[in-house]
Amino acid sequence: MISIFEACSWLNQFDRRHLTNQSARLIAGMLRLDSSEETVRELIQTADTYCNCAIQSLERAEILLNCAAIQFSMGLFAEADQHILDAKFIYEENRDRHRFAVAVWMAGIVERETIEKGTGHANWTLACAAFKRIADENARYFDPEKKCWCSNLPKRDWYAERQLKMSADLICLPEEIYGWLNKFEPSHLGEIAVQVKRLLHKQFGLRQYPSVYALIGELHNLSRGSWDYLEIPEIMIECGLVLYELGNYEQAVDQLDQALHHYLPHTHRQAVLLWLSGALMWRIPARYGQAVTHWEKAISFFSDLAIKADYEGRGKDSQWYREKMEMMLRILNQHMAKDFSHSINSTR
Repeated sequence: MISIFEACSWLNQFDRRHLTNQSARLIAGMLRLDSSEETVRELIQTADTYCNCAIQSLERAEILLNCAAIQFSMGLFAEADQHILDAKFIYEENRDRHRFAVAVWMAGIVERETIEKGTGHANWTLACAAFKRIADENARYFDPEKKCWCSNLPKRDWYAERQLKMSADLICLPEEIYGWLNKFEPSHLGEIAVQVKRLLHKQFGLRQYPSVYALIGELHNLSRGSWDYLEIPEIMIECGLVLYELGNYEQAVDQLDQALHHYLPHTHRQAVLLWLSGALMWRIPARYGQAVTHWEKAISFFSDLAIKADYEGRGKDSQWYREKMEMMLRILNQHMAKDFSHSINSTR
């Protein structure tokens, strides 16, 4: 996963930094390993005061993002989110697409650790798309001064490499994976289930959690009375995703595993659900083994589905499966290596 400090380090990749000596010393003081939490908090407060006096808006934004990264590492998510929001506003005003995209990705990192997981996914999607767009622009563009078509391959490659890392992080998000479920067929949620789902998400946004749990119960009742065998697992998945957003990972996984048994083996939806369930299992240390099994099955099913799509003349569908499968394999290997390293260190 891209850390918040790694994302922050991208800020001045193609331009000079805007910190003055004074603001740079403040940031360096916060990052010192021997600085106490109290000292860091005081330095952040000093930096906030300095921001109000800073003449250069780009210096203010850079200070804000550095403070946000440090606050995030201290678990001060609300404070970090506010600093990033202020920095985003400055970069948007300056029409600085690169730095705005970096700030948006950082906002997503913070939001992924709070109840605002859905907003975090939206911000990651936005930043990833921005980096891809800039990469494509640098592959071929018209230079009005030279009056010819040019390319900036090093710049294109830098953005393409970061966009690939962003895509790898996105592919692990339940919200992203959920979007694959009805990729090739329409949803089977009935009209009543859709209405309850909308109300559920509205109550979730208002943080009316007792109402949220009551509506989850209502969806369960709908699934028991459904005549559409494909609506039943889809309702279970909807309930599982809300439980995940509430931080109830075990209950969410149980819901998704129940839904698995309602789909035919080797079908698109079962393959997607295996990957989705595995993504949640990686958040539960005791379920790492099951996560690996689910992800390996998902990759195997995606491979079969790509072959089937080729055989049926659905070239675009086959390409979609293969692109996702390549990323899934990379992510699985990374997670297994990380888990193995953790196991070795814990036995020492």
